Amino acid sequence: WGTVDVENEDHSDYLALKDLLLSSHLYNLKDITRNIVYETYRSKALSALTLKGNSTVTERLSLNPYILIEEEKKLHDQKMKDNEEEMEEVFSRKVHEKEEKHLRWQIQETFFVEKEQ
Repeated sequence: WGTVDVENEDHSDYLALKDLLLSSHLYNLKDITRNIVYETYRSKALSALTLKGNSTVTERLSLNPYILIEEEKKLHDQKMKDNEEEMEEVFSRKVHEKEEKHLRWQIQETFFVEKEQ
């Protein structure tokens, strides 16, 4: 038994094949990949988005993109409004708690001042 060295040109065509594919046919490989494989995928994906009777495409994807944007904007605005109301409520509650705490400190301070006199 022995070892096989793929980079030894005496018994392997690997280097010649690598040189052929990567140097002289690299542009062809890129072009074929882009034009055939990618464009086929892209056209299938776009046609799936625009076809209405396709069961794999949901009704939401077949709507007008402007309508989808408007719906998303409305949802976002509602969410922001809810968040704002919640934040205002939390802020009011914290301010009220601080005011009560401050009032208690004033009462205690007044009590201690009167007690010391």
